[in-house]
Amino acid sequence: MSASIMVSPFAVAAKLIQGYVLEKTTSDFFGRKFHHEFIMPTVFSEDGGSDLFESVRELQSSPKIAACIAHFCDGLSWEDTGIIESGMRYIEKSGKKLDGYSTSEGLVRRYEKIDRLYDYLAGGGELYSDSVNDPIVHIGMNGEIFFAGGAHHRTALAWILDIHLPVRPFLIHVKGKYKLAEMLHHNSPLPEQLRDSAGN
Repeated sequence: MSASIMVSPFAVAAKLIQGYVLEKTTSDFFGRKFHHEFIMPTVFSEDGGSDLFESVRELQSSPKIAACIAHFCDGLSWEDTGIIESGMRYIEKSGKKLDGYSTSEGLVRRYEKIDRLYDYLAGGGELYSDSVNDPIVHIGMNGEIFFAGGAHHRTALAWILDIHLPVRPFLIHVKGKYKLAEMLHHNSPLPEQLRDSAGN
């Protein structure tokens, strides 16, 4: 991993992630498609978004995150977690690649890479930001962090290993924005769109 890649300016302790808000829920709430590639931080008011967080699920409701926990915490093989089989069902049903792979052999190679990333991080390595592919989070009114999609495996590894995770905040409760500065890794700056309103 190149040393010239900057750590994300917005990184949080992964153990602070309190649950999973499904992408579909976010899309339904806003009445528009949720584009991972183009999101910007969006502050919303209590009367405009409090219902969103009533749909929060356990982090393990994500099959990829659940598989990582079963593999790294419970010692199951990737095959025994069921993630390879479910991935193949998705590929066959949708006709699309999953994580860039279209065969079971490819998915096995994919998860071998996850094993290597785990070893790197467990040995003291850091997760680096890759911009548009960082996991997306929402911030609740009390500063709660909710996972919303993208980079499920990295999110799971950071949560399991209790390390900092580069994230992209998307929906931020108007009250929660004042808690952001407390959650940042190493006094990093807030995203520019939030600096004035969050007092940092």
